[in-house]
Order: sequence, then structure tokens, then C-alpha cells
Amino acid sequence: MAIGTVFVVLLKCGTGLAATTVFFNSAQGTNLIVSGTTSDTISSAGYLFILTRDKLFTGGIGLTNPIGRVLRVHWPDGLEAQAVTAGPVTSKARIDIKTGGRRAVCDPHIQCSTLREHMGCGCFL
Repeated sequence: MAIGTVFVVLLKCGTGLAATTVFFNSAQGTNLIVSGTTSDTISSAGYLFILTRDKLFTGGIGLTNPIGRVLRVHWPDGLEAQAVTAGPVTSKARIDIKTGGRRAVCDPHIQCSTLREHMGCGCFL
């Protein structure tokens, strides 16, 4: 029972250097920077997005071959983070946003929605 999270991001950051960056339009490119065991890092417009992925998911009890979970949301429609249900460290779905200088984004104003696979699922944002 994994929950994916889709983010539409409006970032306002800094004192004196305020700017707004609107993501997820077809004119914006993105690059896969790192494909890790349980996460992916992509870049766009000077920002890094680190997304948890359930790549070691086996498909159910008794199955041992990792098949991973399919991504349902692709750029430019949004970003999808997945709860990590298998592997050395499990975790909730998470998206970290950093500047190209590797600093965490301050004061993000984020609009998001959740994808639900089963009734009764939800998440805290």
C-alpha cells in the first residue's frame, strides 16, 4: 500500500532577492542527475529534486525479485515520490528541493496533491 505524492512547486526564497519559479511546463527541461537504489535526483531551472522511489518493491509476500513501482506522473505534469517499502531502509514518500548550490530551499510555497492506490490512504504534508 504505497502512496505517491505529486508536487506543483512555486518557490519564493531569500531576503532582498525574492523571485518566483514556476515549474512543470512543457518548455522546461529536466535532467536525471543520480539514479540511486531508493531515490532519484533530477535538476531543472537551477534546482535539484531528490525523490524517494520504491525501486526494490518485489510485488508481494513471498516474491523475491525486485520489480520496483511504476511512475505514474512524469515531467512536466509533476513529480512523484513513492514510499520505500523494501530495502535496507524504508521510509515515507519524500521530495527534497535544493538549489544548484546544494542548499535546501527556504520557505517553499508548495501546492500538492496525493495519488491513492487504495481507499483510506492519505498522507501528511
